[in-house]
Amino acid sequence: MPNRIGRVYYPFYKASAMNAYRRQGFTLIELLVVISIIALLIAILLPALGAARESARTIQCTSNVRQWATLYTAYSVDNNNKFMPQDQGAANQDWMGVLEDYSEDDAGRTCPQASEAQGPDLGFGQYGGTNSMWRITLGSDVSDHREGSYGINTWASDVSDTPDNRLWRGPATRNYYFESPDKAKSVSDVPVFGDSAWINGNPDDLTPANNPGGRVLPSATFNEDRAGSPVWALDMGRYQMLRHNNRGINMSFADGSARFIELEELWDMEWHTQFDRDDSVDVPWN
Repeated sequence: MPNRIGRVYYPFYKASAMNAYRRQGFTLIELLVVISIIALLIAILLPALGAARESARTIQCTSNVRQWATLYTAYSVDNNNKFMPQDQGAANQDWMGVLEDYSEDDAGRTCPQASEAQGPDLGFGQYGGTNSMWRITLGSDVSDHREGSYGINTWASDVSDTPDNRLWRGPATRNYYFESPDKAKSVSDVPVFGDSAWINGNPDDLTPANNPGGRVLPSATFNEDRAGSPVWALDMGRYQMLRHNNRGINMSFADGSARFIELEELWDMEWHTQFDRDDSVDVPWN
């Protein structure tokens, strides 16, 4: 009996053990199902993660431009409610040099969406673009430079001691400058700092007198093309880019506020005292 039992039952136990061993792995179909589920989850989560990353960068950028507006206000309070002198003098007299007494946070000059300089070296620096920062050389040594992603509205400057030949748009525009917050109709509509392809700008409106070429708007690749544009001299193009949310830029104002704005809004702000605001401008590629 023992031998027969052994002969009869041993194969049964052996087969059961082998089947249990085999069930420890996955079949090819099961693996394919698992891989498909993982791929589906990744496809669902990636856009959400990308949107969250973009939102975080936009929030950081908004905080940066708000910080510069706050520092600019602090400078005004310390200087008899006057804005900073126009930044067309020595390199250390640009807005970064003047405001160094209030902040040494160089990182705050850079938008997370535009943290590298990519433009060609023009001798005096590099223009920025939608996703690249500008760089300005301070002297003959190109390694001595400042860089950033934001530009100041130069019209928000005090030019009371600036000679006519140093006014960026000429002596006829002297009364365009605010000089102090008191000259603004609404300080909450006066841009101070914003995402920009250059250190500063003197944006003008679309009236025939200020735009002889007519209502010509910057193109979608304006800042990347740079040279040859009929509106580069008007400087609005430096701010007109789809840096955030594929719709616009971040801007801070003379009252210390900051917010995201769409490109059409650029033409409906109080850039200077004589700016002809227009809420009907359409940017077709926005």
